[in-house]
Amino acid sequence: MAPVGLAHLYQGWLGVAATFVAGLQLATLYQATGSLFAAIAAHVALDLFGLVVRPTLAQMRPRR
Repeated sequence: MAPVGLAHLYQGWLGVAATFVAGLQLATLYQATGSLFAAIAAHVALDLFGLVVRPTLAQMRPRR
């Protein structure tokens, strides 16, 4: 089975590396807490920040 991070290859190798690191952090959170819900909630928060919050803030920024 290929590493799941390779699904992010369309983002370039930096995207693959970033998702790999995020995956390690989520796995560490799960191991530390024993709670899959904590890892899922953190993943949702990451997705919301990247897909909603950052683009919204970028649109609100004044153009030069």
